[in-house]
Amino acid sequence: EHGFDNVSTDRLGAAVGIAGPSLYKNFPTKADRLAAALLHSPLLLSPLLPSFLPFPPSPAPPLRQGLDAYRKFARRHHHYLGAMVS
Repeated sequence: EHGFDNVSTDRLGAAVGIAGPSLYKNFPTKADRLAAALLHSPLLLSPLLPSFLPFPPSPAPPLRQGLDAYRKFARRHHHYLGAMVS
């Protein structure tokens, strides 16, 4: 929500209900915390995507389903979207 450079460890900890320095137990650096968030976001999106196998005669229906899933994900997890797109 505030960008990588504008978020302190204390603020991140407060957002998840712990003391900021406690984050260092699992994430030694700020970059490690960002990497974990970016690795987690596709896990939230993938269950929303339809299966594309076997390939349909027309790509339009699965494309529409995929775009719809991405739109729903973007609305539900808007806080991940900027980082994912970057």
